[in-house]
Amino acid sequence: MTGQIDSEDEYEYSDYYDSGICNKTDVVRFGSIATPMFFSAVIALSLVGNVLVLAIFVLY
Repeated sequence: MTGQIDSEDEYEYSDYYDSGICNKTDVVRFGSIATPMFFSAVIALSLVGNVLVLAIFVLY
């Protein structure tokens, strides 16, 4: 059959390198900024929603 791939070929990837331990300072920095902003938005939206529910109860 034509078009078969020989699975016994060895491939050499030169773009793999051992960089050591992963540096996660950027991830921690982003999380320390994004997490409080996310929770602040959730709390603000829930507060607005609760105030609207209370306003509907009072008006009707």
